[in-house]
Amino acid sequence: MIAAPLLRWYAEAKRDLPWRRTRDPWAKLVSEIMLQQTQVATVVPYYERFIARWPTPGAFAAASEEEVLKAWEGLGYYRRARHLHAAAKALANKPFPRDVSALRALPGVGEYTAAAVAAIAFGARVPVVDGNVERVATRCLALPADRRAIADRLAVEVPVDAPGDFAEALMDLGATVCLPRNPRCDACPLAEGCVARATGSFPAPRERAKPKRVEVAALLARREDGAVALERRGGDGLLAGFWTPPLAEGETAAAAKRALARATGATLSRAVARHEHAFTHRRWRIRVYEGAPREGYRWAREDEWAALPLSGPAARILGEFTTRGRARGARARDRQP
Repeated sequence: MIAAPLLRWYAEAKRDLPWRRTRDPWAKLVSEIMLQQTQVATVVPYYERFIARWPTPGAFAAASEEEVLKAWEGLGYYRRARHLHAAAKALANKPFPRDVSALRALPGVGEYTAAAVAAIAFGARVPVVDGNVERVATRCLALPADRRAIADRLAVEVPVDAPGDFAEALMDLGATVCLPRNPRCDACPLAEGCVARATGSFPAPRERAKPKRVEVAALLARREDGAVALERRGGDGLLAGFWTPPLAEGETAAAAKRALARATGATLSRAVARHEHAFTHRRWRIRVYEGAPREGYRWAREDEWAALPLSGPAARILGEFTTRGRARGARARDRQP
């Protein structure tokens, strides 16, 4: 049994995180959605600002899409923001669901998130398995890297009186001690019974697929008053709803430039700047050109576009040429997932 030594360790070593200072299920849902594929240090200031502004699902449900994206700006993986907004609308003025199946019915809430909210906010005796917990289980208990199998095995370990602490203790152990590389076995409360430590055989960390490189051309069009031409990305795909300078993709840099010229009607300069921007499955190689586009774009000065939700690439592009943009561009670089 691993619960007793794990909980003793957690009582002394747990991280002081703002979402652990409350059992409010809305706060827990917000934190779990933000933490998906994003580091804790990045999430903390976003979470604190978000909860201060929208402390209830009803408050967030009343926000506009532009307000939502602006608040999420720089955090990445923007589909999460839309899902959370949709979940807030489903929850507004209704009792918060308490069990895993009801929580999973919310937009964007998967098995892990539903189990985490149920266990931590409501004390449900359910196993919570994320990537950190999976790593601990495959090493300590020699389980296969199958989250359903791990959940079934951990279900018997979850203590009746502290299911939330047990879940967070396992996650903390994986995040701070049982690291993907160079695990700190000397600090591990489960080291004595750990199969991997006893055998010296640690499962290799999963290799992430390399993002596909995509050539992108961007148009930096400026008027004499300093305003720049922007467009809002439509649909529900990459960066949907965010404002950017006009963009076009292509298999080669030349093809992307031709596509941008056709789309904007602009005669393009030579590239005046270059950037790279990494998404989960793509890495944009961006070349920035100057030119005068046809009508149909929104022209915004710094004080105007500062209030708009800007994509990370847009912040970088504008950051080359404006004072405020340079500051925003630096923040965007710091916050890339």
